[in-house]
Amino acid sequence: MIKLNSAEQKQVIFEILSQFAIYCDKHHLKYYLYYGTLLGAVRHHGFIPWDDDIDVVMMRNDYQKLRSLLATKPINKHYQLLTFEDHNTANPYAKIVDLNTCVKNKNSLADKHLWIDIFPLDYLPEDKLLSEKAIKKTAHLLLLQNAANAKIFSGSSILRAIIKLPFALYAHFKGADYFAQKMIVNAKKYPASTKLANLVAGDQHESAISLTDLINYVDLEFNGQLFHTVNNYKKYLAHQYGDYLKLPPLNKRSGHHIEAYKINKI
Repeated sequence: MIKLNSAEQKQVIFEILSQFAIYCDKHHLKYYLYYGTLLGAVRHHGFIPWDDDIDVVMMRNDYQKLRSLLATKPINKHYQLLTFEDHNTANPYAKIVDLNTCVKNKNSLADKHLWIDIFPLDYLPEDKLLSEKAIKKTAHLLLLQNAANAKIFSGSSILRAIIKLPFALYAHFKGADYFAQKMIVNAKKYPASTKLANLVAGDQHESAISLTDLINYVDLEFNGQLFHTVNNYKKYLAHQYGDYLKLPPLNKRSGHHIEAYKINKI
């Protein structure tokens, strides 16, 4: 195996995004750059320099169509879609991974290959109290699911690892699948409305996405190519990051910092 530096990892991940976007456009599926990827597109016209992942969102209907299409029409032979429904990941959202890579992550049991994340968007109740209740439930389940995926005794310090031990043991006993299933059920139970959110990975009520802004999407440059994102994206970035054009202090600039390798093919 050949170890990949940060720039080489980003190139692999960007290639997944590029091919995914072409595939979605070909099959009339809508996707949207979001979270740190959207921030990177606006502020840096590409990756945030100290970050190393790609996040996109899709409406649940297109997310399910993508899964069905890829079952018979793969993007290419060394990309794989991981979904909870296909029983190849415990995450309640999807990843497209490059099987020609290998990841070593000291804190996580989940990631085996370089990837992009694909989050489904589900409808939120129009009522604010019900909406906030749905989001809080997701946040609680997400904490438990992350603990189930984390290695026992992992943490920023020995003390923190010891403090988290009972919580971690409970999460591991239940299993990541248990919490993922609960998140998916919670996310899909609300009727169609005018706003949507990522209810399987945690959003805030204030940053719920307007259905109109998904329909009237716009294109932004990322690494020299154009990709789709939500209309009025500045509003969502402000909700999520505040003064998003201002660089964070040095001690807040952190990414995954994983070890990744290219697998030599014979």
